[in-house]
Amino acid sequence: MNRLITVLFFILLLPGIVLAGTTGKLKGKVTDQQTGEPLIGANVLVIGTSFGAATDVNGDYTISNLESGFYEVKFSYIGYQTKTIANLRINADLTTELNLELAPEGIEVGEVVVVAQKPLINKYNTNANRITTSEDIEALPVRGVDEILALTPGVVLADNTVFIRGGRQDEVGYYLEGTSVTDPMVGGARITLVQEALEELTVQSGGYTAEFGNANSGIIRTQIKTGAPQWRFSAEYMTDNLGFQGSDDRFSGEQTFGTYWYGYNEFVGTISGPVFDQRFKLFGLFNYNYVTDQNPQGLQGFDLGVIADPSFGDSLDIFYPAGAIQGNSLENYTGTGSFQMDFNPTIIRLIGTYTSSTSFNPWSTSRTSGAIANYLNVARTEKIESSDLAVNLKLTHLFSPTSFLEFNVGYAANDLNRFDPLLEDNFLMLNDETGWGGYGDSVTNANLAGVTWTRDRGGNTGQYERPKRFNLFLFSFNAPGDVVAGYGKFDRRNYNATLNFNAILSKVHNVKFGAEYQYYDIRNYGLNNETTMNLPGLLDQNDALANDDPQKITPEHLIYRRGVNNFGYDAFGNRTNDGLPEWEQARNPVFLGIYVQDRFEAEDLIINVGLRYDYIDIANWIPVDPSRPELTWTKSNDLVTDESGTATGLVKTPTFDALSPRLGFSFPVTDQTVFH
Repeated sequence: MNRLITVLFFILLLPGIVLAGTTGKLKGKVTDQQTGEPLIGANVLVIGTSFGAATDVNGDYTISNLESGFYEVKFSYIGYQTKTIANLRINADLTTELNLELAPEGIEVGEVVVVAQKPLINKYNTNANRITTSEDIEALPVRGVDEILALTPGVVLADNTVFIRGGRQDEVGYYLEGTSVTDPMVGGARITLVQEALEELTVQSGGYTAEFGNANSGIIRTQIKTGAPQWRFSAEYMTDNLGFQGSDDRFSGEQTFGTYWYGYNEFVGTISGPVFDQRFKLFGLFNYNYVTDQNPQGLQGFDLGVIADPSFGDSLDIFYPAGAIQGNSLENYTGTGSFQMDFNPTIIRLIGTYTSSTSFNPWSTSRTSGAIANYLNVARTEKIESSDLAVNLKLTHLFSPTSFLEFNVGYAANDLNRFDPLLEDNFLMLNDETGWGGYGDSVTNANLAGVTWTRDRGGNTGQYERPKRFNLFLFSFNAPGDVVAGYGKFDRRNYNATLNFNAILSKVHNVKFGAEYQYYDIRNYGLNNETTMNLPGLLDQNDALANDDPQKITPEHLIYRRGVNNFGYDAFGNRTNDGLPEWEQARNPVFLGIYVQDRFEAEDLIINVGLRYDYIDIANWIPVDPSRPELTWTKSNDLVTDESGTATGLVKTPTFDALSPRLGFSFPVTDQTVFH
């Protein structure tokens, strides 16, 4: 309920994230239908907006800064019939050309409405730029943004990870309305989007303009919908519960209409329309998604009966139902919204998205039987709680129909926690009566309702001895009540600001220059399962040593020796920088980019030329000599320091800067053929 309230409150606030490269341009020529002469001063109006233009002495017009989407464009001129073009698609960062002929009013026929036809190719593309629009998305028989991306040539979806042109995960750049939302640690998108919120999804597989950096194999760009001219509401519910079964039947193993039930349930609701008048437009989306098995694989199930292994003395009744994998559920709450305010010549656009997610991971166990190894212990698979948020504000000031300035500030964050579903953050705690407790302590676990920590195999287990696994002919199964999860979490935050100027200097030159700044605050803490289970006993043994025993060390020192991966958190997992040496504090990478580019649009040749400067400070620590790890760590895994406590075996990563020239061209041959 708390998550539901958070998402609904978020939609009402409608914060957002927007940057350069989010709008498109409309241009063309208006002429006399009979003579072909240009019409000077003809009015071109984008209906439902404050955008418009008048044709020049050559009959040419240009309208820039149009958000991606469908528009109606009205053409009028004194003494000529008015004509309206409907269903005209504008794409982000591209030019749409619309030439029109107006007929004299010799015969009164009223206003003429023409439905625009989508061109087979867009000659203003200077690279392989594949666009999936909202109407395409609505017609596709798939669910999920990644699944839609996988239908694009050159894109592969494997293990829920997107790859482009054979590149690695971290070689793909992700942008939400022009802002980078790429995960700074491992790559991939750091936010969750629902396909009903998308106006446009674009995949660029090479030849990027100078506006984009930090990507190698491809760029994925998404645009959020803008409010419609009239109020629209929609609600949709999807389920695979064809037999209307109850929750107790999720793992019955029975088929309905020839298929298994994977517990898929999803609700999508949207609202879109003008607020007060056409200058203020709102779009909001709420999505709830729950699935019992987040990776359906059509498991056939098996009933092997009782199997005994005389060498280990263990026996089990092996039964696993067909259909959904147990302990593999996923639950998402997502809210996405946009709010655009048109105070011509200043436009304010707010866009944002927030997702709260809870899932369980049966694959956290590394036993030889995979997820089935935990079938006796399904209630104790690893639990994962995460959230992602992106909020931002864009201010656009129009100096003229052909020039505008954009200023943007934004904030993005995502966090994740992995832990045992019963003990959660109590992976390590000190009890004066029983010593150290936590995941690997039988006393701590015995106090949990429904947990049996020991089983009879020739005697009771000790306080810090985990339940013994069942072994059947080299296949290992987790005992009931065993803790199979490790403990880990991260917190990644990004602050960004951009300033961009776009000007159409002439009929053929469109100049754009700007700068972007990104500052990160990244924290990480991680312990594997074996370490979390062993730590309580090791700490208790360490405390039992005499104070003058040279083998006795501090609890923090012992945790470091056991291989904790931490920065921005102390040894016990507390989020802090206080008291930590510099190399254990949060990482604060800085990215700065400055670019200038010109798009030359001649009749049969489009050229994008630009120059980009990048400055990158990873702000990380690395071994002083990777080929000699003994200079950084001793055999006991202690960090090498001098007498003052300074880590002599670590050095900060050097900063990086570079100039990148960019050149791309498009040469259309026919309406169906173009060279890039």
